Amino acid sequence: MFLIFQCLSVFQAAPYFVIDQTILTSTIDAGFNGDLVMKKEQIVSRNPKIMNGALVFAGTRVPVEILIQHLTAGDSLKKFLNDFPTVSHEQVVAYLKMTLEVADARVA
Repeated sequence: MFLIFQCLSVFQAAPYFVIDQTILTSTIDAGFNGDLVMKKEQIVSRNPKIMNGALVFAGTRVPVEILIQHLTAGDSLKKFLNDFPTVSHEQVVAYLKMTLEVADARVA
């Protein structure tokens, strides 16, 4: 099954990304160390004054679109976290789990 992510790009280039659900699930499982409970506000935020209103990881200026670009390019979660140290491992895993839950709910 493939999931299509719609991201609001600051640059408005390629706003849709297709990720094989098995890749997404294995990425989540590889980085998940037990129960993770975070509020949505701790995971992502959107503010017109930050990155032109793009959805970013909370407390950072890193758009979630960049994570999706890294994953679709075949980069590991570790590489993304090394490239963007202001984003926490917990935020990324929580975002991916949240996105997968939303996608599953839309399919059901």
